[in-house]
Amino acid sequence: MIQLAPEARPGNARVVAERQRDLTWDAVCEFADRINASGRAHELNVKAQRRRHWVVITVEGLWVGNRWTDVFEPVRSRRTGAGRWKDLQSVSEAAAKIGAFLDRRPDLDDTSSASFRDLTNSERELLDGLLAHDFSGADDLRQQVAIARVRSGCHCGCGTLEFEKDLEGEPPDPAAVERPVDLEGVVLNAQGSPVGGLLLFVRQGHLSSLEVYSTAGEPLPLPSPDRVDWVAVPRS
Repeated sequence: MIQLAPEARPGNARVVAERQRDLTWDAVCEFADRINASGRAHELNVKAQRRRHWVVITVEGLWVGNRWTDVFEPVRSRRTGAGRWKDLQSVSEAAAKIGAFLDRRPDLDDTSSASFRDLTNSERELLDGLLAHDFSGADDLRQQVAIARVRSGCHCGCGTLEFEKDLEGEPPDPAAVERPVDLEGVVLNAQGSPVGGLLLFVRQGHLSSLEVYSTAGEPLPLPSPDRVDWVAVPRS
């Protein structure tokens, strides 16, 4: 009688896939723990992180950051209910990029010296497309975009924007945190497949930042409006 190895027996494919996922997650956690224990991250923290985008996609990877720094290297992604993960890059590749970031520490550059500027036509068109949808606070944000000034909000080469804060005499609240609005953008490639997303953040009711993130491992530039699908994501 020929006996199948446990992993080759019918019905065990899902168990094998889940075991492989756990091995990958364990490797991500092990790297994060090792870097933190070494002190190489200094005041930053390295974590194995799961991010959920557009409600239906979970991305696992390595994160390094603190209150002001947010760097994420995705390893794999999976749609809710799907059995198989899509590899985005190996754990070693993600770890090497996080290590290179810690060696260079571009987040320590004096970005505050960068001047704010008027929105470009493409930036304004993208924000107008976002704010054409109705959600809580949208009316006020439309008025703010009309006179908004921005500068690059990230060192990685992505299209993230930081808005100039104009509180009109309102004192900044140190306890206030950035909160995303109830709408997200799904960025599509030329084939119509998701490759990243857009999140508009506000603080104290004022425009704070437009985050452009990638789920494909490479920094994502600011997309053209025709490459974005908008999805309502109620957060309250």
